[in-house]
Amino acid sequence: MTLVAVLAVLSQTAPDPLAYDDEVEVTGWSADALKVSVRVFDRSDVGEGETPKECPGYLDQNGESFTGRLYLAAYDQGELAGSWLVQDYPQCTLPAQAKATLAAAKAKFAELGINLKSPGTKVPCRGATGCDVGHETRLVVDDRVTTKESRDGMRRTHQGAWSVFLKSAARKVPLCGEKVEVTEEASAMEGSSLVVTDVEKSPKGDALIVRAGFGTVNGRSGISPTKSVVHVVFKAGKWVKVSK
Repeated sequence: MTLVAVLAVLSQTAPDPLAYDDEVEVTGWSADALKVSVRVFDRSDVGEGETPKECPGYLDQNGESFTGRLYLAAYDQGELAGSWLVQDYPQCTLPAQAKATLAAAKAKFAELGINLKSPGTKVPCRGATGCDVGHETRLVVDDRVTTKESRDGMRRTHQGAWSVFLKSAARKVPLCGEKVEVTEEASAMEGSSLVVTDVEKSPKGDALIVRAGFGTVNGRSGISPTKSVVHVVFKAGKWVKVSK
């Protein structure tokens, strides 16, 4: 069971979905671009090569059956306003229970003024190249973490610092970053790396959600839950962070 699932069991609620690198998708924005809804499909407990357990009524956003967990969440100015484990796995959630949880989530979305018909867009922004985010601004990734292997090839050390910021002709807005000093066992299947996910952009292009973190990356393209999540809005001709 993954850490995200363990936390859900301990708290009896879904944890913060944006902190994890599963199939995260922003599904709606409020008119002021300060509040968003999020959907996450977590397939991490589905073993490779195993016959997946089928749960009745488990459908993805395309109406196709899926195996795993479904989380929903709401955020207000970068703060988690509510989260729901709609469908669990490998314990199957009864359709009636999933329907009730979904209704509770949608009621919260409506309370926050989130329009589920306004999902916004994803801006491809993986790797160190960064990306253009509009308003003559570029998201820049500064990765200064170096990696060295031990002489016997058994250990790997990552050391340095990374940062992510918005840069225009007039301003530079720091978003997130940290110093890194990590030693781990070398493995052909996994290792630590800086991951910057695709940027979520509001329908009007006046807000962004940026997710980045340095953690363990495996064959499923997952990352350990050390991710920074930053919500920024464009006000009076400049980008401003609204999340802590």
